[in-house]
Amino acid sequence: MRSNVLITGHTRGLGEALANLYKSTHNIIGVSTSEIDFLTFSKTPKFYLNNIYDYVIINARSKKHQWADLMNINCVNQVRFALDIKNNINKALVFITSRAGNFTRTYRGFKGPDGSRMFPGTNQIDYSMSKAALTYAAVCISRHVSYPVIAIDPGNFANQSNPERDTKPVDIAIPIKKLLDKSDLKKYSGRLVRYTGEFLVW
Repeated sequence: MRSNVLITGHTRGLGEALANLYKSTHNIIGVSTSEIDFLTFSKTPKFYLNNIYDYVIINARSKKHQWADLMNINCVNQVRFALDIKNNINKALVFITSRAGNFTRTYRGFKGPDGSRMFPGTNQIDYSMSKAALTYAAVCISRHVSYPVIAIDPGNFANQSNPERDTKPVDIAIPIKKLLDKSDLKKYSGRLVRYTGEFLVW
């Protein structure tokens, strides 16, 4: 009998690429807006509570919403959902986060195209806050479960906002799956990790 992999935001982008990789070995239980709308989420349906999962990948995100709505979709309600099913997970809980929420990068800045030091702007501070909070949730939950809980930074890849990028979602999904297949996955628990497996300073 095949095990389950649950992926939020599985109908496009990175979520879809991950679903395509896992579907040959696992049953894919996808969560899209038609199943659970994380903007208006109030209670986890019994269907999700009654299943057991090898992996749960919290991936859904929004850039169309702002402030409280964006925080609810990207972080708060997906974390509530993950907490509801945390006792149903066998191998790992994964939060797809972003370097946009990286405290060290925000404080120290980063090297710009011309070599000068740059700092994240304030025009998407709500999005960055949602991803920082998601990473925090991963670290916190990791201290209370027996399996690995990992925050993964997928980097930049082609999506609806930036379809012209050379890196495609599958180029990110393949190394994420390889990372999750590692026998020493536990060492990544409670850490912010690049999709290639490199530890990142949070």
